Amino acid sequence: MQFSILQENLIKTLNVVKRAVPSKPQLPILSSFLISVSKTKISVSATNLYLGIESQASGSITTPGEMAVPAKIFYEVINHISPGKIELSLEKNTLIIKSKSGSTRVQCLTAKDFPSFPSSTKKDLRLQIPDFTGTLEKVLFSASRDETRPILTSVLFSLGQKSRVVTTNGFRLAVQEVDGEFETQELLAPAKSINEVVGISKQTDSDAVLSVSTELKQLFFFVDSHEITVRMLEGDFPPYQKIIPSSFKTEVEIDVLEFVSHLKAAQIFARDVSNIVSLEFGKNKLVISAVSSSLGSHQSQMDVGATGQLPAKIAFNVNYILDFIQAIKPEKLWFGMNEGLQPAMFKISGDDKFFYVVMPFKLNK
Repeated sequence: MQFSILQENLIKTLNVVKRAVPSKPQLPILSSFLISVSKTKISVSATNLYLGIESQASGSITTPGEMAVPAKIFYEVINHISPGKIELSLEKNTLIIKSKSGSTRVQCLTAKDFPSFPSSTKKDLRLQIPDFTGTLEKVLFSASRDETRPILTSVLFSLGQKSRVVTTNGFRLAVQEVDGEFETQELLAPAKSINEVVGISKQTDSDAVLSVSTELKQLFFFVDSHEITVRMLEGDFPPYQKIIPSSFKTEVEIDVLEFVSHLKAAQIFARDVSNIVSLEFGKNKLVISAVSSSLGSHQSQMDVGATGQLPAKIAFNVNYILDFIQAIKPEKLWFGMNEGLQPAMFKISGDDKFFYVVMPFKLNK
């Protein structure tokens, strides 16, 4: 195998592919990049068995071949070479990297030990979802990070005449409706892997196209010159529809910038009381408070547009509200609630396609 390539082109490719290299690989070979060179293309791949990324790099090919090179050391070597043309060749199990300033020899692994990648076919369902990356960004924050309950760490693609992308951790629920009609089915994918798809999409400034292989139980994402495979999860997503309120006794319009300022001040005193912050709505006002037996207390007030049953009081884990605002970055919020221990809802003012449901907490008297 022998080819030449610009350092800046190769490092750009590696910056994408290294997202799939596991920090604690199940198999030694998974800590490698697979470099495959055919007569017409150069590709670099990596996988952790749940997420796989294959990217194309442009260069000049002399001799086809393939090798598995240790990802960490190879990335560091290429990253420290100055921009410009570099030549790579394989002699037995040694990769030789030559640049204008010197040469490096890296011991390689056998390429045949690298897991084979599943391939998308024309039979697979191909979905062009408008602003796919923006849709995913609105819900990913709400997925659980607790690996002991894998289903809650997933993203649900609920497709049909009315399609949705959904995440939950059991205490909060984010739902984004998707334009278009698709074949009715439900797909589950790890939120961690989907987050990497979003990162690549933003890095390349290209939206993602999704292809679904129900036979292989794989999702294929095509982003610019990158093909990303994500292994679907199996199981039943929680019946989230049951906790979505259908009506509200109290409705409120909230300015986000001021709201965040008050929440962060209350958060200081909520840290040792499970991050619980109280919201009390009165006529045209909202009182935000937190009480700590060891630190003290905080209370502040802001003007809001509140209608319906007033006064109304409810308490949340303040991180659930701040996480949502940080992910969505709205200017104004609509908030709806019923009783203090029933699920409440946040929306972006003027946007009926997204909503966020949060379970409240009981306040100690």
